[in-house]
Amino acid sequence: MLWTNKQTDKYTDSNVLPMTNKIGMDNNNNNNNNNNNVSLVSAGIPATKEPVGLLKSDGKRPDGLILVPWQSGKPLTWDVTVAHTLAASYVSSTACEAGAVAEMAATLKSSKYADLSYSHHFQRIAFKTLGSMNSSAVSFFRDLGHRISQVSGDSREAYYLFQHIAVTTQRFNSVLLRDSFVAHESQDDSDA
Repeated sequence: MLWTNKQTDKYTDSNVLPMTNKIGMDNNNNNNNNNNNVSLVSAGIPATKEPVGLLKSDGKRPDGLILVPWQSGKPLTWDVTVAHTLAASYVSSTACEAGAVAEMAATLKSSKYADLSYSHHFQRIAFKTLGSMNSSAVSFFRDLGHRISQVSGDSREAYYLFQHIAVTTQRFNSVLLRDSFVAHESQDDSDA
């Protein structure tokens, strides 16, 4: 049996992860959102996922909300996005600056939830499929790791948090890579 990649990048003729696998990307986003929620709870901060009613005008829901003040007396809301670094629309940004795709995705999230900034501290969290994240997310996870360390007594919690994020990203990249291949019957297989 011969295995080939479903999609080839038109710019480099190299194999790329398919963006057609929406389920894999959604699972990656959901898993990263679950990681945020679990991490907040580990720090002793009560949180809920996908709160309803924060934006009454259009029904948009961020991925999560903490139930106590986070910064400047405002509760924290967050939204996670995973951007496919090698997608045609991002190739030029990726080639110019490391992390540019994550910053672009984070900026889009900020504009989507701009109305929340009056009542909530909004944390945009954008991951790239190749591993980096936007700079404000790095600061957020460092702070969160420090808060978890205060509860657990282990000074390495921020390191563990970043490691967990990296493993989650690699895990879902492997799913996307696996799903990008299709089996083709070769002549030798059809004779057997």
